[in-house]
Amino acid sequence: MGTSWMIARCEVRRRWSSLASLAVLIAVMSGVLLTAVVGAHRTASAVDRFRSWAGASDVVYQSSDAEVAATMRTILDDNPDVEVAGVRHLVNAFLATVVLGEKLRPLHYPALGLVAIGVMVPFVVSGTFTWLALALPISFGCYGLV
Repeated sequence: MGTSWMIARCEVRRRWSSLASLAVLIAVMSGVLLTAVVGAHRTASAVDRFRSWAGASDVVYQSSDAEVAATMRTILDDNPDVEVAGVRHLVNAFLATVVLGEKLRPLHYPALGLVAIGVMVPFVVSGTFTWLALALPISFGCYGLV
């Protein structure tokens, strides 16, 4: 047993720098691996955490019935972020044509007109302008350009 320890000590003394480098490399790689695992876990739960923090809406609803429309207006008054969905399409189309130089096809013009009317109706009916409904789509559109 004494001979084995003597040979092991001799090898460690001779290769101490290589062993220290190997230990540092293993420590750094373990840190990188653990950081990647934690980052992946946070990324996987980011959408759920954001939705719970922001209270994001799940449904966009339209109706021609007066009672249902009144109920929908009440819901929209309580949740102005629902109106953001329609404005987002207008902002994206505007940025695509002006900044990126995209050409709209002929059927896009009436579709965008209908979206614009659909976005303006809640503002006209309520008599107020929700800045959140304009600020969020503009910021998302500019982020999409980056």
